[in-house]
Amino acid sequence: MRKWGCQELDRAEGATVFYPFSGPDLPSVYQLFPDADRYVLVSMQKAEAPPRPENFSQEELENYLAVFRKAWRFFGALGFFRTDDLEAVENGRGIRMGMTGPLMAFAVRLGFEIESVDPIHFVRDGNDIALRAWKPGEADAWDSVRLTVWKDRRKVLVDYVRMDLSDASVGTTADLRKWIEQIAGNPTLLKAASHLPQALDFSILRNSILGKAPSIVQDETGIEYGALTEAFRVLLYGKFTRPNPSFDRDLQRALAAAYRSGAAVKPLPFRLGYEKNAGSAMQVAIRKTNAIQLPRTCVQSAIGR
Repeated sequence: MRKWGCQELDRAEGATVFYPFSGPDLPSVYQLFPDADRYVLVSMQKAEAPPRPENFSQEELENYLAVFRKAWRFFGALGFFRTDDLEAVENGRGIRMGMTGPLMAFAVRLGFEIESVDPIHFVRDGNDIALRAWKPGEADAWDSVRLTVWKDRRKVLVDYVRMDLSDASVGTTADLRKWIEQIAGNPTLLKAASHLPQALDFSILRNSILGKAPSIVQDETGIEYGALTEAFRVLLYGKFTRPNPSFDRDLQRALAAAYRSGAAVKPLPFRLGYEKNAGSAMQVAIRKTNAIQLPRTCVQSAIGR
């Protein structure tokens, strides 16, 4: 995935990368965009305060590690987090795990040193998010979290934002809608998103990405192919015939037709997303007004370790 990202995607050096429906999946967005300065992950589960295992009782530690290992094992096998697993992590017995612990573990395994972990919130006008003042023991402050991490003398921000991305939530608050419209102006990753970006009740998120993102990297669960081609040049990778059987088989018919059409389709040298008979598929969409700068030279320090 790292090699493919370096060969097929524009550099994101100094950029923010937006990853809705992510859970704590830092590895995927980092492998594809290793030179970004900020990753913004959005999901519905609460971040929670950083875990302090040294303060756990033996029973609490055993329960925490059991839930953690199960979630880690599923991610290692599937390459994405299932909603049911995330909810089990969030609602497990004893110590609340949340998303902060897995994010910290992923950051360390990716070679980062963690400088700080802080709660964050939206600034009032919706322009961006900022660190939140809090007091020890104030659990309600930890809905969303920022990891400040370092690697190869480079500072990187990992923002995990707890948010319901449906129109029913985003559309009720002007500040949230403004933030979505703003953050969607960055390179965007959509992966294992349960086909929600194609749903009628996620139109605000979808239209913001379609209207503002300079590029979109997605599997078949992202934005509907016909809508994508209106404003983007779309490169196809892997194979796609129909969605995973868990979803409506009529979804992404235009995408399946594009793969069948004989258009240039490049191989995808890794497996990701939901299991399907045809295997994995990815699309790289580049806004028609943007110059294509592919392929590019890979940065060795980003590939390393």
